[in-house]
Amino acid sequence: IRNKQQANRARKEELIRRAQALTTAEDPRAAAEEAKALQAEWKAVGYAQPNVDRRLWREFRSACDVIFARRDEARGEADQERQARIAEAEALCAAAEALAADQAIDLAEARAKFDELREQFQAVRPLPRERFQACSRRLREVERALDVHAREQNHHRDGEVRGEQHVEDRARQRHDHHRDD
Repeated sequence: IRNKQQANRARKEELIRRAQALTTAEDPRAAAEEAKALQAEWKAVGYAQPNVDRRLWREFRSACDVIFARRDEARGEADQERQARIAEAEALCAAAEALAADQAIDLAEARAKFDELREQFQAVRPLPRERFQACSRRLREVERALDVHAREQNHHRDGEVRGEQHVEDRARQRHDHHRDD
């Protein structure tokens, strides 16, 4: 029994060394996965002497706690970064929608600002798929609204030109008619 306990102690000490090495690993997620495997190995190892076994468990558990805390911290940072990118994408969409809603803005200026906003949106990556798709739809709607506004403006401008030509033609006709008299 004593030899078996000594062998178990040696295996557990090795697992502790491996877990402690993982506490400074570059990739906290990978380290956490490896720590889970070490925990499974720990369970498979039999007992060492009772007082030694409790001390070894505390050392092992302490190293694993550090590993999992680092993983959770990395998850939190990644979530904060993701939330910041989502907020940035939403702000860009709102700015683009404001352009489309501004009927007084010069169309060329609006188009240039829209293109700039769309370019900035493309740089905000990665985004969760559903957020990316929703923002992309919003930007397409803004682009369509700007296109409609441009067509309306061109139609209005063409009507003014035709109207001016009509007035000039009528004036010419009157002038020619008076000359004939």
